[in-house]
Amino acid sequence: MQSKIYLSLITSAAIFIAACGTNEETTERKILNDAPPPESVKIDSIPPIMNGDYLVKYSNGVVKIRGEYKGGKRHGQWMLFFENGKMQSEGFYNMGVLDNRWITYRENGTIIYDGKYKNGNRIGIWKTFDETGKLTSETNYDKK
Repeated sequence: MQSKIYLSLITSAAIFIAACGTNEETTERKILNDAPPPESVKIDSIPPIMNGDYLVKYSNGVVKIRGEYKGGKRHGQWMLFFENGKMQSEGFYNMGVLDNRWITYRENGTIIYDGKYKNGNRIGIWKTFDETGKLTSETNYDKK
């Protein structure tokens, strides 16, 4: 009886040690809809399949990245923010592939570029703007 208890403890310890293996890359992220939602969770590796809302914050608490995973892939609207809270870029994914409109901004709020993707490829007219917001170029990706 006592030997079964020791064997059980040794087996449990071995499983625990293996599960807590070291990994130099740790990522801090907050995944919404987990119960209870901690302020942040340190994980050693990305789970094989993520689902649901995804949120990463700067150390000052301002949102850095907001998006959603579906079946382990980015899906729907994704937004990236500067540390001051202003929008850095926004766009859409369809099951891990860039799809639909994407806009990238400067920290002063002016647009750098604005265009659309379809199945990961640029389509239509992409517009590029200077720091004052003046249109500097248009490239038609349907003709390339």
